[in-house]
Amino acid sequence: MGTLGCIHDMQRRDRENRELLQRSRERMRDTRWKMMQTTCRTQSSDLTAEEWSAIESSIAREEALRKKRLLRMKFALLTLLSAVVGGLVYLFIR
Repeated sequence: MGTLGCIHDMQRRDRENRELLQRSRERMRDTRWKMMQTTCRTQSSDLTAEEWSAIESSIAREEALRKKRLLRMKFALLTLLSAVVGGLVYLFIR
C-alpha cells in the first residue's frame, strides 16, 4: 500500500472512530436521562404509618435475634477452640 493509501485508511478510521464516539455519547446521554427520570419519581406507598412501624419493629427484632445467634456461635466456637487447645497442651505436657 502506498503513502496515499495509508493516509486514506487513517482518515477513514478516524472518521469511523468519531462516529462511534458520537454514538457512545448519545447512548450515555440517553442512559443518564433515563436514570434521572427513574430516580426523580416518587413512588406512592399504600402502607399506613402503623404498618411502617410494624415493619420497622420486626426488622429490629430480627436484627437483634441475628446478633444474639452470632454471639452464641462465637461463644461455642471459642469454647470448642479452647477445649482443643487444652487437650493438645495436656497431651504434649504429659
